[in-house]
Amino acid sequence: MSESLHDTGQAENADVIRQYLLAAEGVKDKAGVPINYHCATVVASLSDLSSRAFQGKSAVIMPRRLDGDFDGLAVSMNRDIYQGNLRGELQSTWQRSVGIAPSWLGIEAVRRYATQTELFGQELSTILADMEFIESLGRTPLLKVYTYDYDDETVDRPHVDPYTPNYETGERYTDRFITVYNSKVTRHVSHEDVEPLASLDSTKTFRLKPGARVGTFHNGDIWRQACGDGGGVKPFIHWSATEYGDEPKLILTG
Repeated sequence: MSESLHDTGQAENADVIRQYLLAAEGVKDKAGVPINYHCATVVASLSDLSSRAFQGKSAVIMPRRLDGDFDGLAVSMNRDIYQGNLRGELQSTWQRSVGIAPSWLGIEAVRRYATQTELFGQELSTILADMEFIESLGRTPLLKVYTYDYDDETVDRPHVDPYTPNYETGERYTDRFITVYNSKVTRHVSHEDVEPLASLDSTKTFRLKPGARVGTFHNGDIWRQACGDGGGVKPFIHWSATEYGDEPKLILTG
């Protein structure tokens, strides 16, 4: 891992944050969407990521740059899933009852995969470290390997997540941890740039206003976003950047 942010002194943290914000200015992803953090409070450590208040923003983010071939890992894992060599584990009866798809991998499935392949050791170590961090907070980390969210019609339109479930206990949280390791990262927009639409199930969806300022994060950035039951915090408005024909994508949630 290179240039990832670590716990340092307050002055050093502020300097690192300034460097990342300056580095993002004028930068766009492969689809031409600007990389920016205008919807997020930027922090420089995992401890701040887990504890920092949203401070009027809808997300808290720790920018970082990760070494490794995550595109190659995504292709490999996606192939093994469809060949039946890798399956997500249904970790409880409750999780089975809500129908978690086989492409959602729990931490034990990723650990086992890491012992069965001689490739992508650095990349899998990075993912497992992130999963262990999320697990240490009492959450259920899940790595999704996919090319298109054909099973969820809400993800390709601006929406807010209603809550984050713990798939072991059924407990609901008012925030969610996410990182996207490769491919196009989740799009986001401020509340001032959308108009509400009718909800689908428990998910509130939105329509972009003309001239809406759409942004995205950098591959590897890890963030915590407010959900719809956020106790007075405006939830993070986002949508998938995945389309038919995209290369396989790795996204971690918890």
